[in-house]
Amino acid sequence: MVSTSFLARVVCRISAGLLLACLLILLSPEWVHGQDFRQGYIVRNGNDTLRGLIAYRPGKKGFRECLFKSSKKEKSTRLSPDAIEAYGLTGDAEFVSATLPPDFHKQGKVFIRKLVQGPLSLYVYRGTFVVKKDTLVTLPRLKGNSIKVDGRMVYQENKRYVGLLNLQLQDCSMSANTTKYTGKELTSLVNNYNRCKGQMALIKAGNRPGTRVDFQAFGGFLQSNLTVNYLSRNTFSPSKTVFGGIGMDISSPRSNDKLFVSLEAFYVKSTYQGYYEAPYNGDQMRQDIYLNVSFLKIPLGFRFNFRGTSNTPYFRLGIAQSFILTKSDRTLQDRVASNGVVQSDELVGGYRFKNPLGVWGAVGYQKSISSRIAIFGEFRFERSNGPVGTPIQPFSHVVNYNAICGIRY
Repeated sequence: MVSTSFLARVVCRISAGLLLACLLILLSPEWVHGQDFRQGYIVRNGNDTLRGLIAYRPGKKGFRECLFKSSKKEKSTRLSPDAIEAYGLTGDAEFVSATLPPDFHKQGKVFIRKLVQGPLSLYVYRGTFVVKKDTLVTLPRLKGNSIKVDGRMVYQENKRYVGLLNLQLQDCSMSANTTKYTGKELTSLVNNYNRCKGQMALIKAGNRPGTRVDFQAFGGFLQSNLTVNYLSRNTFSPSKTVFGGIGMDISSPRSNDKLFVSLEAFYVKSTYQGYYEAPYNGDQMRQDIYLNVSFLKIPLGFRFNFRGTSNTPYFRLGIAQSFILTKSDRTLQDRVASNGVVQSDELVGGYRFKNPLGVWGAVGYQKSISSRIAIFGEFRFERSNGPVGTPIQPFSHVVNYNAICGIRY
């Protein structure tokens, strides 16, 4: 039998593993992002535009160089800010080559990401914003220090970027005094200024949303294998059933468009039929056991796409909590005495039940059929406590195999 403390240790280790996996993916190592090429373009010196494939690199490497190839079969070429004027991914970010202002914390020519283009343009380099009207002007990051006032330590922020912005905005009588040092608020401010200067159509450079929610509906086939731990001679035949459910995926495309937090809910009804035979007080006891349990399953985990959001293989990991909605058990028992006399009984309610908790993993493939709709198929494996047990002590475990297909939108 498995103790509660053991299960607690297992859940803690799995949760720590999931957190570590998420952190590794968010750190965007080269092996994750280096080979993810997407449709894009480069602007060569002389404003000659060449279309092809650009490596998707959401980390700091995208500010240093561009990986470009004209077709899938060709080898990629590393292009520095001196080699090209700009590059971009279709429908996504655009980077331009620029020499940073003298007061910038990094000197030299780099790629800076374009956020707004107009009479006043807004760019960002690794978290630091710059604006351009005639020349590039650095908007220094927020700095703060603690000072002593009347015997108390007070934290004071240095918002030098506000004064620099006000100089750029004064011809429209606008103020940046209440503008926070975030991409969203700075973009809104610069767009309002450009509107004041007669640019009615806002020119956005592929800004991705900070948060995106995708919904999904799916159905599938489930085979569930139940083992009752204390019935050593017991064998339950697999429960096979179809199911359907809904779910949602939450992501932050601005940070990483490959990683999603997934939450699902679906209904499953399982029927287990088992046979148990053992000697009992000199007699031979045989039992046919029937368990009927319906669950609401709530899987929670993450999904990682290997190739962005379109046509891509993916894997998923997580934990699943099941809530028992209905349950019943029935045992048909034959007790054969040594003289051959058979005593038959029907036993009802001889088992105790608990809500199972387990872990699961899946591999699948997603194919886009439009800009917002994709279909997917996946195979999922799950191992959890079984429904037979008490709140303190699990008496069973379950291994589930799922084949799932559905639609995301």
